[in-house]
This record gives sequence, C-alpha cells and structure tokens, in this order.
Amino acid sequence: MALAKVSATYFKKDDVTAQIVLRGTSAADLARELLRWGKVPSANRIVGALNAMGEAAKAVDVRKTLNAAGLNVEPENPFEDYAVFLSAEIPTVSPYAGRIHLL
Repeated sequence: MALAKVSATYFKKDDVTAQIVLRGTSAADLARELLRWGKVPSANRIVGALNAMGEAAKAVDVRKTLNAAGLNVEPENPFEDYAVFLSAEIPTVSPYAGRIHLL
C-alpha cells in the first residue's frame, strides 16, 4: 500500500484517491503495511485520516496494533478542512463506485 510512503501533501492534493484506498483496505492490511515500513509520521496521518473519514473503529484497530508493536501513534488529520468525505454508510464496492459517490 503506497499510502504508507506518501507525504502529507498527497492527502491534500488527491484526497479522493486516499479515501478510496483507505475505505477499501482492511485494518489488518493497513497495520501490516505500516509496520512493514515503520514510518510513524505515515501512521499518524493514516490513523488521523481514518478518524476524519468516520472510520473510528478501523482507526482504533490500526492504532492498537501499531502501539502493541512499539510504534507510538498520535493521529493527525492530513486532509484539508473543507474535504468532502465518502459516507461510511455507503459501502464502497470498487474504486469507481467511490469516485461516483463523491461527484
């Protein structure tokens, strides 16, 4: 998962793609990739993004896993203040469906 390696600017420039990737990736997969790269700032952004998107349960799962592995995660919202988020109630079955819902 490339989001484990991108800068904070990516979430501002391509927030739609970031949301679709985060919404479509399980907490276990997110945690595994973050642990693989071991970048705490990336973990902070991803957990913060999940919280901002209304995916609090997934954010808690990822954070607990990372904290158990010794990474001290402090969530930070990487999105712009005016970002429009996909609804958590609408399941995103594909990246294309997610983009259409954001139109």
